[in-house]
Amino acid sequence: MESVFPIISVKGGPFERGFQYGSLARERIRYSVEAYQEIFQHYAGLRWDRVLAIGKGYVPIIRSFSPAIFKEIQGISSGAEVQVEEILALNARNEIMLAENPPECTTLAASPQATISKDVLMGQNWDWMPIFKDCCIILSVQQDKGVSFVTFVEAGGIAKLGFNSSGIGLCANTMLSHKDKGNLGIPYHVICRKILVSENMSDAIKSISMAVRASSANYLIGHEGGEIIDVEAAPGGTKFTRKKYPENGVLGHANHFTTKMGVRDLLKLRYPDTLKRDSRANELLKLHTGKIDEKIVGEILRDHENFPTSICRHANSDQVEDEQWETIGSIIMNLREKKMWITHGPPCRSTYDQLSFHDLLESP
Repeated sequence: MESVFPIISVKGGPFERGFQYGSLARERIRYSVEAYQEIFQHYAGLRWDRVLAIGKGYVPIIRSFSPAIFKEIQGISSGAEVQVEEILALNARNEIMLAENPPECTTLAASPQATISKDVLMGQNWDWMPIFKDCCIILSVQQDKGVSFVTFVEAGGIAKLGFNSSGIGLCANTMLSHKDKGNLGIPYHVICRKILVSENMSDAIKSISMAVRASSANYLIGHEGGEIIDVEAAPGGTKFTRKKYPENGVLGHANHFTTKMGVRDLLKLRYPDTLKRDSRANELLKLHTGKIDEKIVGEILRDHENFPTSICRHANSDQVEDEQWETIGSIIMNLREKKMWITHGPPCRSTYDQLSFHDLLESP
C-alpha cells in the first residue's frame, strides 16, 4: 500500500509489537534519536547524557501507569537496537524541553450536526521542525487484547494523533503553563496512547483526568457515534482539567488555554499566533457549518491568514534554523468510515492521500 509516510504494521503482545516496530522502523528511530540530541541541546541546554538520565526517571512512572506500554517501549528499544532511555526520551520530549516547548498544531472537529455526511470529521496540522518529516511514520497496531488503532507519529513514539477500531479519534495540542516545571508525571504522548486504546469516550476522558500529568496539553476527542469533547489539561490530576463541547457542531483549538484553569498561560505570551489560529479555525468552521466535508476540512487546514504563522504554517527564514517550524503533516479523519487523508508537509503544497483503516492494519 502506497503512502507519503512509511506504514509500520505490528501485532501481538506488548513486547512483541514493540520489537516488530523497532525492527521495521529502525533507521527512522535512530534518525529521531540523533535529531533530538541537537534539539534538546538547543531548546533546553541539555547534553545527551543528562537527557538519558531524565528519561530513566520515567521508568517507574510509566510502568505503574501502564505495564503494557512500558513493555512495548522495551520492545521498541530491543528491535531498534537503541537504549530504553533513548525511547523514553523520545516519548517524554515535551516534558524534557519543559518551558521551551514551541507551539505545535491546530486541531478541529465537526459533529454530525455540522457535516454533510452526518459523520464526525476531525483534522490537524502538525507543526514541528521540518527535519522531522523524515522520521515520521504511520503506525498501525493490532493488540492481542483490546482495540486496534492507527497513529501518525515520530518513529520511536508510541502515539500522537489517530483513531481506533472502536470509533475513537484523537487530535492534540501542546500547551504551556507555570505548572510545567519538570514534573515527574505521565508524559503527554503516553496519555495519547492511553486514549487511543480506549474502547469508549468515558475511558478516553479518564485517561486524561485520572492521570497525574507531567505537562500541559489539549486533547480533542471524537467518537463515530457523534460525540466530541475537548479536554484542556495542566499538570496534576482531576482539578486541572476542563471540558469543552462544540458550538453549533464545530470546535477548533490551537496552543493556549481557553477555559479558566487556575494556571498562568505562558505560551500565548511567547507565541501569540496561537490566538489567531484558534479564532481563524473556529471562524471558518462556523462559516461552513452544515456543509462540512473532507474537502472543506482540507481547505481550512490550508488557510494562510497571518502567514507564515498561519493554520497552514510555513518556516520563517528570519529565525534560526532549529526554530523554523512548519506543518510537517496534515491529517483528516472520518471516524465512521474509518478513513484518513494525509499530506507530506504543508497541505498547500501537497495533495491528501487517502488511506483506509482496514488497509493500514493489513499493510505488510
